[in-house]
Amino acid sequence: AAQTGKTEVGLGWIGYVMHHSPAPMLVVVPTLEVRKRWTKQRLDPLINETPALRELLANRKRDAANAEDMKDFPGGILVIGGANSPASLASMPIRYVLCDEVDRFPWEVGQEGDPLGLIDERTKTFPRRKVLLVSTPTVKGLSRIETEYEKSDMRQYHVPCPHCGEYQVLRWRHDDGSYGLVHSASTGATRYACRACGTLIDEHHKPAMLERGLWIPRHPERPVRGYHLSGLYSPLGLGLSLIHI
Repeated sequence: AAQTGKTEVGLGWIGYVMHHSPAPMLVVVPTLEVRKRWTKQRLDPLINETPALRELLANRKRDAANAEDMKDFPGGILVIGGANSPASLASMPIRYVLCDEVDRFPWEVGQEGDPLGLIDERTKTFPRRKVLLVSTPTVKGLSRIETEYEKSDMRQYHVPCPHCGEYQVLRWRHDDGSYGLVHSASTGATRYACRACGTLIDEHHKPAMLERGLWIPRHPERPVRGYHLSGLYSPLGLGLSLIHI
């Protein structure tokens, strides 16, 4: 789903690394043009509105090393690159990588090949590396994030029905062919039909359902974690509801 907090997870991780686990970290966005907007709208507010990070970088704000493409912090460095720029993906070794909106990355970067391949090479120096790929998927069968997810343990978020308590994955259509979303022509209301008991679930039930939810992997034997979440899970307050879906 779009606008459900994926990038916020990555920003929280950036803050943790800078404050508690300093090391070289790379953030990659689709293009260098996006990088400027991402830094201004995402990264700078994270630093300025988080007291611990603001204090951490207080003496470095005017440093030349803290520009649009780089944030130098004690014990580490944060580099922000564009997937369309080989120069921003080369050279220094990196322990942590956040790739945001990977489905909008180019498949080839000049003569350098796949940008994800270049990024992978930069992390091999560190045996305890960590890479987070985040994206809203685009075209089925041509989606990078779909390919990566299908190689992972494929976690899905199971939430309990507020009426019968049955844990389930919210789906547009159930396995038996019936629709998850049920629209009433007479009232105009859209509600969700429980897979188990068939009782209709209203929007106001969502917060309690999400709070009690569990991530359950479909392939627990696989070492890479992958998470899938559809727009049906969008919490109240994000501007997306069952009515708008």
